[in-house]
Order: sequence, then structure tokens, then C-alpha cells
Amino acid sequence: MSQNTAHYPSPVIVYARVSQGFLPVLGINITAIIENEEGHQVTLELWDNGAGADSVKNDGIYSRYFTDYHGNGRYSLKVLTQARKNTARLSQQQNKALYVPGYAEDGKIILNPSKPEVTDDVAGAQTHDFSRLTSGGSFTVSGVPPNGNHSQTFPPGKIVDLEAKFQGDHIQLSWTAPARSSIKEELTATL
Repeated sequence: MSQNTAHYPSPVIVYARVSQGFLPVLGINITAIIENEEGHQVTLELWDNGAGADSVKNDGIYSRYFTDYHGNGRYSLKVLTQARKNTARLSQQQNKALYVPGYAEDGKIILNPSKPEVTDDVAGAQTHDFSRLTSGGSFTVSGVPPNGNHSQTFPPGKIVDLEAKFQGDHIQLSWTAPARSSIKEELTATL
């Protein structure tokens, strides 16, 4: 968890780092099971897709925002990690340097070379099927309003696949609308 205590409406980031040696493990299923003191359980699939709480895609850190509070008190966390049917693979560490597309000099914009494509370089090793269940500790939540739907309090995640294409004298923008759930909607707009 990102913190031991949370005050509503602040979300808690639940994350799991999966590696073999120093290499991140990709392509696995990670499920967080979060339970409050009254026994209400929430199952949350963690993602390594660079969206929402996950800041870097394919770095072996799977994460998600937890916002489904059911009252004040202590919440416990368990994490289930599973690799099935040879889907898990090891990845090379990726460079996390920020790409700067250009800069201004004497009032002129000078462009840098195009950003190199990020590939899912694989270290050449598949991992065996495995399953692990581990305790993630607990956190305390306060300030949750009683008996309410809190889903509209939290904004959707960031857009991670924005594309712009020239179409004559217009620009067409395409993106996937970040949803609060796993359902996503494809959108297109022309300017």
C-alpha cells in the first residue's frame, strides 16, 4: 500500500512488485483481496499498463487505486500472484529517462530526434507456472461518509493512448476514455 492511513476521499495505491532476481516478471495475473473489519471483501485486479496508479508500463510493478471504502476502520490486504500456461516472462529493465520532444532557442523551436519505440524486450527466459499468496499488511481509513455511493468522488485515470492524425485541414484525436472500472470506451474527435 502507498500509505498506512488514509482519510476519505484520498485513494490508497495497492501495488505488488514481481521480479526474478533483478528482472521484472511480466504477463501475470495479480489480484489484491482487501477486507474490512466487518468482513466485507473487495477483489481488485492489479495492472502493469502505465495507466491509473501504475506510473510505468511493463516494469514489473502492478498497481491500482483502491477507492471502494465500506466504512471507517482497518482494512487488511492479501495479494495473489499467478502465472499460468507459460504467459509469464522476464523483461529487461527499461530506461526511465524523460523524453523531451524539443526546446526553444532564440525564439525558435528546435525538435529533438523522434522518441525511440519502446519494445517489450524479453530477456529470453520464460518462467514456470507459479502461484503465491502473501499478506500485504493493513491500513486504516477515516472520514468515510455512512451509507453512500462513493464512486463519483474519484476521477477516472489518465489517458495513456492519445493519438493525433492530420486529415486535411483538421486534426483527428483518438483515445480510450479511462474508466473507473475495467470497461473502457474508444473515443474520436475531429478539430
